[in-house]
Amino acid sequence: MEKVYSIVTHHKNTEEAADRWIENGVCAVGFCKADLSDVKSKDQLKKLLNKKREKPKSRSITELMKFLSIQKDDLIIAYQNRNIIAAIGKVIDGDYLFESNPKDFLYPHQKKVKWFENPTYFDKEQLSVIAARQLGKRGITVTELRDTTPKKLLAFASLVESNKYKSKNEKKEELIKRELKKHLKKEIGSLEQGLVLKFAEKTIGKKRPDFIAEDGNRKTVIIECKGSVDFPKAIKQIVDYRKRYKKQVNGVRCFLIAFDFDSKSKEKARKEGIEMFQAELCFKSLN
Repeated sequence: MEKVYSIVTHHKNTEEAADRWIENGVCAVGFCKADLSDVKSKDQLKKLLNKKREKPKSRSITELMKFLSIQKDDLIIAYQNRNIIAAIGKVIDGDYLFESNPKDFLYPHQKKVKWFENPTYFDKEQLSVIAARQLGKRGITVTELRDTTPKKLLAFASLVESNKYKSKNEKKEELIKRELKKHLKKEIGSLEQGLVLKFAEKTIGKKRPDFIAEDGNRKTVIIECKGSVDFPKAIKQIVDYRKRYKKQVNGVRCFLIAFDFDSKSKEKARKEGIEMFQAELCFKSLN
């Protein structure tokens, strides 16, 4: 019978790793650097790690064996921590993959996964209470979910997706924001000469900045795009992002882009040291 597993995407770079999982069609764990292709039992694993002079905790060995036991058609929850589920996917063949030099926040021990397009990046509490309680236990990377099946989990996931209904105004706001992001991805230098794009968010609604850039002085620049929104909330959002990135070596700047700012929003943004950019609508003739 197929099983359901929750795997933490990364302990330090949870968001970036979740993106890489989805882009590369894998789930991955760490714990050790040895190739585990021939491991069939816990004793074999212990002997191999002793031979390689690697000594992970006994709990880590248990979790590695859990990961190796994952089979074709098992369901994987990519758990991003902070109560966020990044994606849900199905294991393609169950074969173990070893990447000796993993890049982009991935870990060496991998399995191929087909990630579903929806739902993505949603709160774990939107799943069943039984499933949600088993996610995110401190220090646990691989969890086999009990009292739930792929069929049940997909039913919950379908319900989560159906609850993403947007009002007409929300849909309009998303359309405006999407076009702003589309333009800036190509023309990031139009905000400030010397800006270099480091990261561009692909999906609206995720709890992270629309863009991360670097200015001419190598400062990190957080860029958030808005159409017509609740600006006090938008300002709080970008201030929260700044706290998240406050440890950047060369400092952090914050850009807020929108088609309009009311006087209170401008005053609040200035107090917070947020740099504002007003977008203007223009038309390009194709004749």
